[in-house]
Amino acid sequence: MAENKKASDGLNAPEAKAGATCNVSGEEMVHIRLFKDNARYKDDVFVAVNGRSWQIKRGEDVEIPAYVAAVLEQSLKQDANTARLIERTSSGPNE
Repeated sequence: MAENKKASDGLNAPEAKAGATCNVSGEEMVHIRLFKDNARYKDDVFVAVNGRSWQIKRGEDVEIPAYVAAVLEQSLKQDANTARLIERTSSGPNE
């Protein structure tokens, strides 16, 4: 379950589910489940957007605002881009 650390409601791969709803403040809410294992992906995920923050538990279905899910998705994309760049630069000079 997601916990909001400030004043609102509560992905390394978010699995968005269909059927978005809205919360009391009118934000579009989505259901996600973050990947969990017993090694690298075992800790909760902290997300902060515009002064609001969420601590999202891995391995559980949680409902979070759609923009928080978008931040998690963007983070995944950036991690993949970084991994590709590291692989390209660590392989040595191109001949």
